Amino acid sequence: MPDRRSRIPGSTEENTAIVRPGIRRMIDGFENQPSFLLGSRMEVLAGNELAWALLEDFPARDADDRNLLRWILTGPGVRDLYVDWETVASEMVGVLQLEASAHPKDPSIAALVGELATASQEFAAWWARPNPQGRTSGTKRFAHPVAGRLTINWEAFTVPDVATQTLFVYSAADAASSEALRLLGAWRATEKSRGVARDNAEESTRSRSVSDTSTDRTA
Repeated sequence: MPDRRSRIPGSTEENTAIVRPGIRRMIDGFENQPSFLLGSRMEVLAGNELAWALLEDFPARDADDRNLLRWILTGPGVRDLYVDWETVASEMVGVLQLEASAHPKDPSIAALVGELATASQEFAAWWARPNPQGRTSGTKRFAHPVAGRLTINWEAFTVPDVATQTLFVYSAADAASSEALRLLGAWRATEKSRGVARDNAEESTRSRSVSDTSTDRTA
């Protein structure tokens, strides 16, 4: 089975990795709505801070380990995050089935299917029962470890001129969920600030260490 960390020539992956700057700006502009962009294999191509707060900090993962379906099937804690995990996961398998039927010779999709069939018994069972489906709109319920319970309405849009890219925009389904998203946004901003401060402190420590070593050598 091909290594999932290798880009496979001739796959749709080669044509979906480039995200237009305008799409990135639009995603970042959704301040109160988690938003993210997926490729044909459900690889996460872009997103905003609220999406990372609600789901997973995908930018912190290796660039070739940012697949939404893989994370939903195998990620720690994901089954607790999605209240209706089985429904969400099985429907996404159906989405991959649709992509596989549209690109039957795509080696990257075939490699992903082989990997997930080995990693997840549920995936193998769902894949054996074809139920291809598209992505249009729906509702998801979350039990977030920071924000608690919230319900999200989502819409999916195909990017013009890039049919293999799909933009997802989440909206709070009620007032309580809207407040939960606000809390998530504040939490994410605080966590990022702490991360920057920690990185700066580590860099300062390294700089002092280098300076002390140089002083010792010249003394």
